[in-house]
Formats: sequence, structure tokens, C-alpha cells
Amino acid sequence: MTELSLQEIIQGKLSEEDLELPVIDQIALELQRIINSRKCELSSLARVIQTDQSLAMKVLNLANSPFFCQSQKCIEH
Repeated sequence: MTELSLQEIIQGKLSEEDLELPVIDQIALELQRIINSRKCELSSLARVIQTDQSLAMKVLNLANSPFFCQSQKCIEH
């Protein structure tokens, strides 16, 4: 058995379908700050969510779930 290089390990992990990327801590803190403010606007939340690809993908997957959209997709990603 040969040892894999770091690049091969990373490429293998990225090709997995169930890859879960973490949300950046600063993004989570900023979202909490906005949600807890008196003037929480969806546009502010969307602007912050767009800066983290992992979080944006999770939000799109949730928005496109049958629970929220019933019979049609909300947004294509």
C-alpha cells in the first residue's frame, strides 16, 4: 500500500458527496449580531451569508427542501 500525498488526500475528501465544510466563526458571530439587533433585515443576513460558500449552500439546500418549497425549487444552485 502506498502512502497518499497531502494533495491526493485533499482531492479525495473534496470529491466525497457527504463533505461537510464548517461555517467560518466570524460569519456566525456576525449573523448573531445582526439577528440580535433591533433592526434585523433580511438583506443584511443575505449579504453576510453570501460571504461563506458552505453556509450559503446549506441555506439553499434548506430553502429548496420539500418542507419549505413544497412542489417547486425556490432557487437553482
